[in-house]
Amino acid sequence: MKKEHPVWEDHLREQYPEIAKIFSPEAPLPRLYMRCTSIPLSVTQVVAGQMLSKKAADTILDRVEVRAKAENRQPWELEPEVLRELGLSKSKAATITSFGEYYRNNTAEIEAWPSLKYGELKKSICTHKGLGEWTASVLALYHFGFEDVFPDKDGIIRRAMGLVKEKYGLAIDPAKAKPYRSYLEI
Repeated sequence: MKKEHPVWEDHLREQYPEIAKIFSPEAPLPRLYMRCTSIPLSVTQVVAGQMLSKKAADTILDRVEVRAKAENRQPWELEPEVLRELGLSKSKAATITSFGEYYRNNTAEIEAWPSLKYGELKKSICTHKGLGEWTASVLALYHFGFEDVFPDKDGIIRRAMGLVKEKYGLAIDPAKAKPYRSYLEI
């Protein structure tokens, strides 16, 4: 009996038969979903994690969350000086507090982000100092569950595509994966 796969996995198997063997029949690709984390907290997490190891980012975020809770505030409501004391760089602290202020004054606009098309979302996110295309793609993929995002400028993605080409002799054309390009990353 043929095992059923999620529609996005079937689509990728069909588009990339040469690498279909790397998909595990016992562990289908998980569905992307929108996290329950608030958008400003998601932005805080993404900004804090940029250019840091996961362990370092988690340590700093833990400190930030403990301090915010102790002050009965949200992490993005802390002053830049406090965020700096807790381990964030000056630019990351400024980005988080600036975004937090914008969110307080424009909550409905930011809360609409998950309902936007990716191009509109990216444009809106990139209007905020310190938030760029990488931030937009991470939020879209891992916080909002967008199924058709492929940040081909991302260095890790480029290296992964190079490894697939080296190991399997296959040049990945992300356009073939539409409307499920996000699943090429997970």
